[in-house]
This record gives sequence, C-alpha cells and structure tokens, in this order.
Amino acid sequence: MPNRRPITLHYLPHVERHYRILSHLDLGADAANIYRRRARTPEWTGELLEAYRAAPGRLTLQVLPLWADDLEEELELLRPGRVDALADEAGRRLTALFADRLRSERRLLNSSSKQPAPPEWLDTLADCRRHLWSKLDEDCPPLSIIDVPSLACGDWSHGRAIGKPGRIVAVSFDAGRAAFVQVLHEEIHPVSDPVVRARFADLDRDTRAGTEGYRLHQELERMAIEVGEALVKARAPEFDEDYRRWRQRFRI
Repeated sequence: MPNRRPITLHYLPHVERHYRILSHLDLGADAANIYRRRARTPEWTGELLEAYRAAPGRLTLQVLPLWADDLEEELELLRPGRVDALADEAGRRLTALFADRLRSERRLLNSSSKQPAPPEWLDTLADCRRHLWSKLDEDCPPLSIIDVPSLACGDWSHGRAIGKPGRIVAVSFDAGRAAFVQVLHEEIHPVSDPVVRARFADLDRDTRAGTEGYRLHQELERMAIEVGEALVKARAPEFDEDYRRWRQRFRI
C-alpha cells in the first residue's frame, strides 16, 4: 500500500546552529530577517553582518544548511567557490566567515539528531499537499520537516524550504498550530511561484524593501498567501482563524 503521508520529521543540530547564528544579524527591512534581540550582542556580528549585506548571493545562505545532512557536509558547501551563487569575492568572504563561526560554536552543538514527536496536524497537512499537487496532475513529492527552535518568532515561526527533489522545510515546532500554517505556506510556493515568475522574467528576487526585485518577492508571497487561504478554507477549515491571524502579519 502506498504511503498516504510521505512526511518525515527531523531535528538536525547543524541546521539549528546555522539559523541561531543568522538570528544574531539584524538585516533591517528585509523579509529574510530572523533577528532576535538579546541582552548582549556578540562582537563577531558586525563583521558577519557587513559581509552578508555585501554578498549578491546572500539569500543562498538562508537555505544552505538544508542541503546538508550534517555539519561536515555544510562546511564542505561553505568551502570557497563550492556554491556558484557565493563564488564571487564577496560570497567567498561571507562563506569563510560563516564557516569560521560554525566551527567556533561546534562545541555548543547538541550532537544528537532526533525525530520530534509528530504534531497533531500532520494528516491535515498531508491531505492539503495531495490536494494542492493534484491540481498540477503531478505526484506529491515526499516532505521532510526539520524542527528548528531558532526559527521561532514570538507565537509564530519563520520558514525556509528547498526542493531536493523531494521537499525540505524548516520551521519551529514551538509555534504549535502556527507551524502548520508556515509549513503549508512553504509548500504552496513551488506550485504557485512559476505562475508569478513567468510575469517577472526580467527580475531577480530581492527580499530587501525598496529594491527593484522586491516587487517580485511581494508578488510571490501574495500569490502563495491567497492560494493558501483558499486551500485552508477547502481542506482545513479548522485552521481558518489561525491562517487569518497569520496573514495579518504581512502587508501584502
């Protein structure tokens, strides 16, 4: 019998450490900002923040740990020139600094990977994903969800995702029901994004407010949010209020 819920759950120490480092960097008016204010700002943040802002391929760093199974694989990806988007001089500086930071904090890593307890909404998520992909007449790809506490944002969670070719999504399970909304949103993007990108073929996405590429970012988010709203109403009405409150966070 085929697996009706091809979803696996993980906690990977290197992914948690990666986003904890990024959460020290205040990117300002940038949709990729996951900054978390702390009582003390470490001295290393200034140089790393400067390098991040200077690198044209900086957004690759936002998802890079999801391509690696452990810290050693991530450090390999951070080697100079290993990733095309970060192969220029600014990208090499950024990856070198970030790799040094990961190595210096290696001792803080919880070395054990573990499978988080399944949240109550997994079956609902699986049903929504099958319904979503059925509209494309394509098989729904398997999904791995990585629990990343450092992606917590108050009562909500930031999210990061890649296709590998299966799907990998990182969220904080500490967000509870809001984690369902964020995972669902990340899973809508590969279905809705191509429609938007076809209309903005001359633009590269930029998450910084006020840039030319920010128009594309806003349209990608707007489309995914609207598709998500319809999907929740149709397949997960018990999350309708959660989704409504989540949507109010965005000025789209």
